[in-house]
Amino acid sequence: MTKPFLTAALEAAHAAGKILLEEFARPPHITYKGDVDLVTQADRRSEQCIVSLLQQRFPSHAIA
Repeated sequence: MTKPFLTAALEAAHAAGKILLEEFARPPHITYKGDVDLVTQADRRSEQCIVSLLQQRFPSHAIA
């Protein structure tokens, strides 16, 4: 992994980790994305954080 990718991955992981720690103290808000696939607000917020950071860092990459 090249330095810019590694740096972005580490920053995204740390930022998402902070969100997960914030959400840990709250009662979970759970929805379903399939019949048995649970998704929490923590999942959605941390994913959005990671995707947003990577899109900003690498605008020419297809990240969704």
